[in-house]
Amino acid sequence: MMVSIGVFMVLAGAAFGLLIAAQQRQGTESELLDSFQAARLSLDDIVRDVSNAGYPPLSFFSYTPPANLYAAAPFAWSPNYPNAPCVINATCTSPGSFDLIVETDLNPQDVNRTVSWVRYQLQGTTLYRTMVQKTGGDPVAALNKADLVPYVENVANGPVPVFSYFDSKSNVVTDPTKIVDVNVTLIVMAKDADPRTGVLRVAELNGRAHLVTPIQ
Repeated sequence: MMVSIGVFMVLAGAAFGLLIAAQQRQGTESELLDSFQAARLSLDDIVRDVSNAGYPPLSFFSYTPPANLYAAAPFAWSPNYPNAPCVINATCTSPGSFDLIVETDLNPQDVNRTVSWVRYQLQGTTLYRTMVQKTGGDPVAALNKADLVPYVENVANGPVPVFSYFDSKSNVVTDPTKIVDVNVTLIVMAKDADPRTGVLRVAELNGRAHLVTPIQ
């Protein structure tokens, strides 16, 4: 009987150990799935905003409207906007590998519509989304006065650019006025490490946005 009890205790201990490990792994998988789903939905929103950037252009008007009623360019740069553009990842504050400002009408069905500046910016491991109505002057200065809204958390891009910019021939561009396509890459990680390996699990999502509105 003692031998049987000993064998039972060993088997029960092993079974409970496997059960606990399975529960921990399931929790990690669930966290990664939650991060992945949130990032996927956000990626769809980013691609949509970028694709609709530049609407409505000045050419849509038969008169010269106020600056807040039309998009001077699909992507607002800083500094020098709306004059001579800066150089991406050199003299630009935005756009850059981790910072992008879209200029578009978010609600074209609204009779009293105005164009907005929408900014996506990675700080640390959080991608923020900020929006303000378009005004004169520097878009970055205007957006810096708005509250940062966490959009995607647990972002682990590291040196991998969130935003990469291309022209109509898929050549990399450094001039904001020549951007036609934007590649978006989000690498997200689970909050807790895998219980077996001690490593944080990650998932990578990629999207490509193509401008619908012609370049100004």
